[in-house]
Amino acid sequence: MEYRISISRQLNDPEWDEFVRTIPGCPFEQTSMWASSKAFYGFEPIRVLVRGEQGIIGGFQILRKRIPLIGSFGYISKGPLLKEGVDKFNQSLYSLVESVAREYRVRFLVVQPFKLDSETEEFLLKRHFEPSRLSVISATLMIDLSRDPEVLLDEMNSHHRRAIRRARKAGVIVRQGGRYDLPLFFALMLETCKRQGVKPNPAHLEYLEILWKEFGTRGYLKLFLAEKGSEVLSGILAFAFGSVFRLWKFGWKGDTGTIKPNQILHWEMALWAKAAGFLYMDFMAIKEDLARLLLEGRPTDSVTIRGSDLFKIRFGGIPFLLPHAFDIISNPLLRYTFNAAFKTRNLLMDRLNAGKAQGKPPVEDQEQR
Repeated sequence: MEYRISISRQLNDPEWDEFVRTIPGCPFEQTSMWASSKAFYGFEPIRVLVRGEQGIIGGFQILRKRIPLIGSFGYISKGPLLKEGVDKFNQSLYSLVESVAREYRVRFLVVQPFKLDSETEEFLLKRHFEPSRLSVISATLMIDLSRDPEVLLDEMNSHHRRAIRRARKAGVIVRQGGRYDLPLFFALMLETCKRQGVKPNPAHLEYLEILWKEFGTRGYLKLFLAEKGSEVLSGILAFAFGSVFRLWKFGWKGDTGTIKPNQILHWEMALWAKAAGFLYMDFMAIKEDLARLLLEGRPTDSVTIRGSDLFKIRFGGIPFLLPHAFDIISNPLLRYTFNAAFKTRNLLMDRLNAGKAQGKPPVEDQEQR
């Protein structure tokens, strides 16, 4: 069979997006809709499409941005993608990644594969791919929505079940929001980030509005809000793309007293996603070491696990390990400087942490991302 390779630079590419939708567990980060929204931050797409006799069989999307002193930085999030049944083309796709990065002078490329088997990993390490030193999400937790709600409730921690009952009794309801609710949600998200001492991401309301235009108007982005009376207590922005319902960003008022709205918010979203035909609800991130503990069946408790991870695993769910990322740094001087900077940083952090008590102070287990 002959394959044809083409490169698309256009922001909107419906043909590519439709192909992405056919991939089981399809990642929204590989869509042209995501590329269009990232243009707000100065990224531009380099999209490689591989066609066979029946149309697109694979490809990937690089998002590239020019950065002072570095040159062109790019990343492939959850790619490349391949149609089922053509796995033999997998390594050839990664060779294409290298050649396209060279052709478009991407001096620093980060690739987090969508799938990665041991054979492909060995292939990458023998070439110019190095394990990335940048932080990427390497584990997640998913709720299997094919099971009955009663089963899901049974698997849920009793703490969460009680919180759901109490919230219902107190009059908390969960409703879908729209574009007009984005400013309110963004304010809740900023409050949450301030309490957690982290920078908001995204940091601009305008970006959420662009994201809504790209995904929300097509039904691929959903906003759910928990409210009591006329007061909105918390909210979640989620991607409803493909077969997995992904909980992306969260905001919570924080001072809700004995009422805990976040458990009922997540539960009602799970019920909605199940009714809408989604196979899984994805929390999108937990710590990798926790995921490994859960996969090994080793005991966990609220003393060693805190904050958002504790909140998530109390829903039950299935842990998944995600492929680690790889770097391609084409410029030898840049590669040396980057590696030296990370070695210095790690040495400094080791010295700063020497003698410090391990762990962090407890965080209210309702806090999220």
